[in-house]
Amino acid sequence: MKIRNKIAAAFTAAALMFTMTDPAALGGMLNAASTAFAAVPVSMIELKQSNPLSSPEADQALWDSSAVKVNGEYVAETKVEWYREDGTQETSGIADYNEKYSVKIKLLLARGYEAGSSVTMYYYTVEDGASTQSVAMTVDGDYLVATINFKSRTGLPNADQAVFPVSATTDGTSNRTSIELPVYSNKNNIISALPKYARILTGTSSHRGDPIDNVLITWTNSAGNFIFEKGTFNEDDVTGQEFTLTGTVSMAGSSQYINNPSVSFNLYCTVKIRAADQLEPPEPRTDTMPGDYDHNLTVYLTAKEGTIYYTVNESPDSQNLPVGGSADQKYLNGIPLKGVEGDTKTYYINVLAYDPKKLTSNTVQYVYSITLEPSSLTNIPEVRLEVDKPVGGEILNTVARYEGGTVTKGVAVTSSVAWIGNVKNGRADYNATYSISIQLTPKNMFAFNKTQAYVNGVLANCSTNESGTLTVTYKFPGRTGKLALYRVIPPADTVVVDNGTDIKEIGDRLPTMLDVEAPEGTLLEDQYPVRWDLNTSEPLYDPKLAKSQTFTLTGTVTMPDFITYNEGQNKVKVNVFVGAAGALAWPTAAPSDSTQGHMFYDAVDVTLSASEGATIYYTIGENKDAEVPTVTGGRAYNAPIRLYGNPGEVTTYYIKAIATAPGKNDSPVNSFVYTITLPKRTVADPTANYASGTYQQSLDIALNCTTVGSDIYYTTDPSAKLAEFVKYTGVFRLAGQANSTKTYNIRFYALDPSGKMIPSNVVSRDYTLSLPKNKALAPYPNYTSGVAYEKSISITLKCDTPNTKIYYTLNGKDPSVSGNGTEYKNAFTLKYVKNEVITYTLKAYAVCSDLNVDPSPVVTYTYTMGLDYGVKSIKITKRPNKSSYYLGESLNAYGGKIEVTYDDGTTETIDMDEDMIDDFDNWTIGQQTLTVYYKGCTAKFNVVVRKRPSASTEPDTPSNPAKPTDSDKPKDDTTTTDDSETVSAPVVDGTTVKGWTQIQKKIAAAEKGSRVKIKLNGTTSVPADVINSAIKRKLTLEFIVNDNISWVVDTGKLKKTVASFSAGIKTRDVYIPSVLIDNAGGSEVMRIHTYGANKIGAVLYVKTGSKIRNRFANLFRYNEDSEKLDFQATSKVSTSTGIATLVPSAGGEYVVMLDTQTRLPGDADNSTTIDARDAAAILKAIVVSSDIDDSWDYNGDGFVNAIDSAKILKAVVGAK
Repeated sequence: MKIRNKIAAAFTAAALMFTMTDPAALGGMLNAASTAFAAVPVSMIELKQSNPLSSPEADQALWDSSAVKVNGEYVAETKVEWYREDGTQETSGIADYNEKYSVKIKLLLARGYEAGSSVTMYYYTVEDGASTQSVAMTVDGDYLVATINFKSRTGLPNADQAVFPVSATTDGTSNRTSIELPVYSNKNNIISALPKYARILTGTSSHRGDPIDNVLITWTNSAGNFIFEKGTFNEDDVTGQEFTLTGTVSMAGSSQYINNPSVSFNLYCTVKIRAADQLEPPEPRTDTMPGDYDHNLTVYLTAKEGTIYYTVNESPDSQNLPVGGSADQKYLNGIPLKGVEGDTKTYYINVLAYDPKKLTSNTVQYVYSITLEPSSLTNIPEVRLEVDKPVGGEILNTVARYEGGTVTKGVAVTSSVAWIGNVKNGRADYNATYSISIQLTPKNMFAFNKTQAYVNGVLANCSTNESGTLTVTYKFPGRTGKLALYRVIPPADTVVVDNGTDIKEIGDRLPTMLDVEAPEGTLLEDQYPVRWDLNTSEPLYDPKLAKSQTFTLTGTVTMPDFITYNEGQNKVKVNVFVGAAGALAWPTAAPSDSTQGHMFYDAVDVTLSASEGATIYYTIGENKDAEVPTVTGGRAYNAPIRLYGNPGEVTTYYIKAIATAPGKNDSPVNSFVYTITLPKRTVADPTANYASGTYQQSLDIALNCTTVGSDIYYTTDPSAKLAEFVKYTGVFRLAGQANSTKTYNIRFYALDPSGKMIPSNVVSRDYTLSLPKNKALAPYPNYTSGVAYEKSISITLKCDTPNTKIYYTLNGKDPSVSGNGTEYKNAFTLKYVKNEVITYTLKAYAVCSDLNVDPSPVVTYTYTMGLDYGVKSIKITKRPNKSSYYLGESLNAYGGKIEVTYDDGTTETIDMDEDMIDDFDNWTIGQQTLTVYYKGCTAKFNVVVRKRPSASTEPDTPSNPAKPTDSDKPKDDTTTTDDSETVSAPVVDGTTVKGWTQIQKKIAAAEKGSRVKIKLNGTTSVPADVINSAIKRKLTLEFIVNDNISWVVDTGKLKKTVASFSAGIKTRDVYIPSVLIDNAGGSEVMRIHTYGANKIGAVLYVKTGSKIRNRFANLFRYNEDSEKLDFQATSKVSTSTGIATLVPSAGGEYVVMLDTQTRLPGDADNSTTIDARDAAAILKAIVVSSDIDDSWDYNGDGFVNAIDSAKILKAVVGAK
């Protein structure tokens, strides 16, 4: 080599000399040089002994070109290709199991060397030690190729997992399955139904070997018994069973397939055996149905299936209930019932149907009453009745009650109470006396003989009639109270007379009869006479006075004797208006207003009247200080004035009016008052948290009424009157007892305590608490179900059955199903979240350690944390103006708006405020998803928190110069991206060449068509001269941003000079809404922000971290206007490097997603290009109804169909 260098130096010096003196001689010199520099032939290539080649190992990476070390300097490039035994190329980079490999080593000779006529490569392997191996090399284009065949196979895989084969119930990846069998299944039935074979997965989860199928599963131990993972099996149990069996798979005898044949695996099968059908309860025969009888009888029962068992009790609540299989309770042939002479006896028969092979029926109760006549005539000596005392104005009670609530023995019929006295519409009059008459009819063989009757504890008159009935008469002491006068209704209108009218004539115009209101709000049917005092007026009337006058006259009303009133209360006044000489009379109104005592119970039309030719002006208000009308300050009257009221409220309107006419003085102002009382609204019917029905546990009853402020009253006594209902103050319990059935009737209603609303209807609920035999009582919580709570509550569960464990779920699943329930040990909290409505469904059941006691039924309790405000949903219609914050900045919701949708479908848009948001963290950098809370509903939006910029930090979006200037010339740019902690001058990778000035020189001298790698070291702008110098050499420039990202520019494809290139990339604080990324498909690799348009076609090299086959990187750009992700590019990920190549088009926020498919619209075959194969794939998927991906929507109309295929084909052939 030294000789060649010296010859080269000599020829260079000579060339310079002859160039200046004798150009012709230079040609000869060059011919000699070409001979001196002819390529050196290579016949042998030797690999270094210090780097022997290793044999492939299963599940390990295959070595690459870096493992090939050549002695000498005559190899410029090395490539390695691996091949399987069948000749196919191994591209995964990982050695497979039980495989023979060969490797092709391709060598490109350095400049100045060429292959000899034959070339031999000498190499060393780890397998052969120091022994030299050789292979003849072949020529493949510019490369010499050596093929090495490795002698040994890679190792066998390990057996990794036993799973059930793919079936209708398993996906081929799980070692658990389940089967369901009918009732009465025995051990043999179960064995026949259990899966027979397993599949063995080999290798590792990331690199599987060939599976081993049809490996036998053993479900019993050496004694032939099942191995239970959970539960047990009882062939005689007909109530339904569930248990899990453990099966075993042995790999013995599989050494030819796996490396660990001594291993064994367990599989699990959950067996569910359905419960038997439940028997229907027995029924009485049609000729002995439950009811009232007047003779002894035998009750006969029938049952469709099973044996009947019964008990007979004299109380409906007796705990003496039938038990299936109990010999002394077995029904044989009829149940005799006997009555008591002269009395009524009631029997309660409880029955059930039992069959050991089926579920026992429910216990039902049948009621029989037997009333027997006495054998001889029996006297009824005494009758004690109760009748409510009459009250003036109140409804008279027509039902007589018996003292103690029990009808006197022997009385068959009690007539309605006949009232003697002045009865008006069923009501008692005032200041009146009353008597009553009641007729009693005896039962057969009973008689009234010298019978004494008492009414309200007082001896009454009674007489026995020829028909045998008894007539009881009674006079109530004293009189009903008098009616208190509320007021006399004054005359409706002011009496208007002309100037100079005599006082006597005025008296003739006054009313002679007036209405009386007693009590308040009630007008008496009749009017009563009034006498007016014309001698005294207030102020004194002067008929000679020319100006207008207003005065009042006083009248005295003669009251009936049933009215009581205070002195002067029967006085009334009337207003009189005397017009001025030549002046208009004031307007009048019809109907008469409320100052005259008129009551209005609906909307009213008020008609104003004035002298002929006059115009009326008026004002109207809801208080007495309404403005006085004028021609300019009032409304001109031209039609009746409609006044409305509010339901359940009293609304008062004040109208003031004047009359005007040309040439006349305006009338005085007249005022009218109208009070409208609309009917009350009705209080909503209250509800109970349990519907009527049969329950197998005690119930905690909660009552609720949706009418705000209402009170609820209830009773559990079926015979109680409304007045006996008690006020509901909180949850009350209906208790049941084990092995018994009890029925409760609850009645309840709601009323408005202010009296402004009509009480609700009386609601009735019937609950039958039937607690079955030998079954644990259902657990119950300490907080009432079905009630809304406005704070977190701590739930404790209790069971009244001793020696029980409670299991529960909060996700709505059945806790009795294997694997669902959590054992209750300590109290747990149901969390209340401000501004949210959260519903918890608590399901629980109890299991008793006593094997004779069955588990309790599963009971459900529902809790609502937070109030329902009547809001159905909210959505953000406009995000707040501020979406980017620096560390420490306070939240600003200004500009944000939400649309509220209410339960009735109406909507409303309101401003967002900071109080609606409570999860903003202004000291955590990065994107945050904030939740807007409003009346139990939520919506979300995103903000980003960034570091505060320093004075030296450039803006997020660098500006591009309009044209190249001196500043575009190479210089040591130290501008950095947001991601860099430090910045330094760029460097050519692997060299000491530093700074753009030196880099440009390096590029200018670089070999044409070569690749130059430049580490940016935080700089963001590449000067134009650097790129333009590379264009001249047709170089490939790689700008390394960081360990994971590089820009690659093929300058050979650039046809003209370019401006500077913005290579800055930001990877932190890149804001893209997470919800968009979650729906983009695949998993997120990274987010980046690029600056400016990519005008030179720079390719972004991204390390995805994945080397798995058939993985694609998809690039999306965040569109801030549409708030969507726009697809930009796709790339198949290299399985050897994990790198994807993508081309961003413009500056902005991007996300790179790793997926099993491309997201290129229309790319149905995942080829990363659109062609006719994609059209065919779409049509095939449509025809066979296979899975269709939304990304195949080529024309963007929101559907994947034949139109997309047609559009693709047109695009392929260039048709419009």
